Order: sequence, then C-alpha cells, then structure tokens
Amino acid sequence: MGKKWMTAVVAAALSVVMASSAFAGTWENQEGRWKYHNDDGSYAAAQWVEDQGTWYYVEQDGFMKTGWFQDGAGVWYYFDENTGAMVSGTTRNIGGTDYTFDGSGAWVQPQVRLNDGWNGTTYVNRLVGYQITLPDSYQAVSGNTVSLPEEAQYDMVASAPDGNSIIVTAIINMSELDGENWSDEELAYYFKYIYRSESDVIGASFNDLGFAKITLIQSEEGIADVYFKRCGSYVLMIETVFIPSRWQEIDDILHTMKIPN
Repeated sequence: MGKKWMTAVVAAALSVVMASSAFAGTWENQEGRWKYHNDDGSYAAAQWVEDQGTWYYVEQDGFMKTGWFQDGAGVWYYFDENTGAMVSGTTRNIGGTDYTFDGSGAWVQPQVRLNDGWNGTTYVNRLVGYQITLPDSYQAVSGNTVSLPEEAQYDMVASAPDGNSIIVTAIINMSELDGENWSDEELAYYFKYIYRSESDVIGASFNDLGFAKITLIQSEEGIADVYFKRCGSYVLMIETVFIPSRWQEIDDILHTMKIPN
C-alpha cells in the first residue's frame, strides 16, 4: 500500500513538474515511464532534454534515463531515480557512498592515488569507481602475487589465511595502449594474446556488471580466471586463483562488486 501510494505521489508530481509549452515539447507517461514528445510530433531519443531549466537524458529507446549515465567523452552523470532530473552542484549519497557533482552535472572524481584504500573489509577505488567486499578472514597482501599484463597496475591484492584463494584487482589505462577506441572484440583479443589463452571469452554473470571472462587454468589442483571490464578510459581487471573447493567463496566475493552504471 505504501509503495503504491508513493508511486502515485511521484507520478502526480512529475505530471506537474514536466508540463511545458507546446514549443518546448511535453513529457508523456507510458506505463509508468516517461517519453519526451517534441513539438514537431516526434519523440526524443538518445539526446539531452532541457525542461524549465532542468536537464534530463532520453535513451535510445525514447525513455527517460535514471541513475548513472556515462557520455561519449567518459564523463559520468547521475539522474534522480524518481524524477529523472540531472543532479548538479551538490554532493549526494548514492548506495552508501558520497559523490560530488559540479555545476554541469559531471561527477567530480576525487584526486586520489590509485589505491584508494580499505574501509573495514570493503576495498574502495574512486578512480574507477568500484568497491568490493571480502570475508573477514581475508588479509591484504603486498607484492606481485600473480602474473599481470605489463600495462596493468596492481590495485588490491587479498588472500585467504591458508593461501588457497587469492583475488587481485588491477587497472589498465587504455590511453597507454592507444586503445581508447578499441571495440569489445579488440579488447578481448588483447587479453587472449597477453595471457596466451586459447579459452573462449565469455560473459560473466555477477551483478549484471558486464564483465568478460577468460579461464586460464582449470584443473583438479586449481582454477585461475581473469575478468575485465571497460570503465571509461580505464579497464578494470579481476584475477582469481583458487582451489576448486573455494569456488562458491570466490563467487560470493565477486557478487559484492559494485560499480556505478
């Protein structure tokens, strides 16, 4: 009852806020989602819309964007989950983390070192914008524990106390590879080449974050997997090395990964 009431209130507020002149176009509600009807009769798609001094973004399917959005230049913006209005000139807590947005709405990425650090058992990196939480028993490890591509920089390394499961995150600056414009296929080829892998590149299912995965080793003695995902001008890598009986534990860790999307 409470949720339905709140939805009705938000929808009613949107109806008032989004009413605009015929010259500027009007917002149209279609089954609870919003489209922008231009004054020439067409619908806005894949474009910014300014309405009464507030900016919105309409996706390719014509519906208003909410949540995180990254433009073609790699700049992140955030649109209010209820109204779709772009957040600007303020700091907002999103998912437990504070994010600052300048007057243009762009997320102001903190000037921090690559290794942003631990918050309890959660490791946070604001440069790329991810966080991952490890079991209480895991310990941070120093040194190069696994083999990484030459261009990759170690970010976080942690191990179970017995050393039978290790998880590593690393960052690649694509500008150093002249790879800013690589397609997904070219990026996959790069990883297969670097690791001399004959394995297929497959999609990874945790949290719908869009990682790709290559299995390097799979035997009774141990498993080694590499995950990678483009994040703006960077590529985030995760490498896991573990004995087969630790598969569920590693999978649970991967499912704690959060990235703005």
